[in-house]
Amino acid sequence: MLVPRNDMTHKPPLSATHPAIIIDIEASGCGTGSNPIEIGVAFPDGNTQCYLIKPENNWLHWSKKAEAVHGIKQETLIEYDSDARTVAQRLNSLLRGKTVYSNGGSKDVSWLATLFEAVENIPLSRIETLTKILSPMQMDRWRIIKANVIRNLGLTLHRASVNTPILQRTYQRSLNPLGATE
Repeated sequence: MLVPRNDMTHKPPLSATHPAIIIDIEASGCGTGSNPIEIGVAFPDGNTQCYLIKPENNWLHWSKKAEAVHGIKQETLIEYDSDARTVAQRLNSLLRGKTVYSNGGSKDVSWLATLFEAVENIPLSRIETLTKILSPMQMDRWRIIKANVIRNLGLTLHRASVNTPILQRTYQRSLNPLGATE
């Protein structure tokens, strides 16, 4: 009897067996010194959470160019939103022990680290790139599926509160071989 070697066994893509929790982070800019200002999380069951973050005293970076993209005014964050400690605690409570997936790559990882470092806390979840759980077929169809989801939902991009449900629905539809045409 032949026993297959580990590297030759067929494994379904992680996405076929793994419901994904999606995270998206908007920031004060893209360069060095930028900080997170909005974090959105979307769960496989359709539930979402979103937090606007009041800047810490040493978070001085603000890009008008980034503001033009996400539409969040610095004054709004200062006046009305949750402080970094509260957001970090809520994320840890919500995501403890889970892996979350982002399409923002190292930028989202960096901004999440900035949030937790600012409040001398550590994240109790892990963040990975969304492409880690996508098969080649899903990646090939991603752009088409996402465009259809955006059109069907009629949502505006560039807010974490909007991006996470779009990414979650795109991911779920990408699991279906007919997902690009739904």
